Amino acid sequence: MTRNRGPATGPLSHARRAAARLLRAYVGPIGWTGRAALAVVATVCGWGPGATALPASGVTVTTATLPCSDQINASSGPTPPRTAVLGDVALSTSYALGAGLLRDEPDARARYFAKDGLQIRAGASFDLVVPPEWRGRLSLGWGNPAQRTTHLKVRGCRWTSSPSQGSPPGAWLAFAGGYWVPRAACVTVLVRAGQRQRRVRIGIGIACPGQLPPPRPLAGT
Repeated sequence: MTRNRGPATGPLSHARRAAARLLRAYVGPIGWTGRAALAVVATVCGWGPGATALPASGVTVTTATLPCSDQINASSGPTPPRTAVLGDVALSTSYALGAGLLRDEPDARARYFAKDGLQIRAGASFDLVVPPEWRGRLSLGWGNPAQRTTHLKVRGCRWTSSPSQGSPPGAWLAFAGGYWVPRAACVTVLVRAGQRQRRVRIGIGIACPGQLPPPRPLAGT
């Protein structure tokens, strides 16, 4: 006898459904992004078997902590062309990111997602903060699935053996995730480590001054 199983419930099922929605969002814009969209995805997918994990859409929380066990790769240093900031984190500051339209995302403030891996120095503690002038227009997150937030805490992650970690121990760790915006923009992210702080500009869909342009600028945003 075949048992009729009801719809799956629980956090894992929710994450899978959210990941499926995001995957459809990437497949949808392939026609207009072409190789550009594939290049953005490959930025993270090249890091290891767990790199294909997709961030989940959902409610933006005020503060989140990076889940250390969700690391997907390790290396001896930041992967070019990422730039090390305060010696603790490597971000994409030299070129603008492409982005995909999230067709099923109900939050208009997160209509577009720019997938970009995060690299951190193993053992580092710092914060990535959306400044007040960008709140409501920018959120970020990394992990599997990523939690959208305006304040990400990173607290001393070390290399760990896990299903998502596909590399031997290294001095720098990588995580899948990215940024959510309502439209193309040159946004600002604050990097805080102890008493030090640095303002970093990230181009999403359009380039910030001095950056290389994205694979293809967003249109109609």
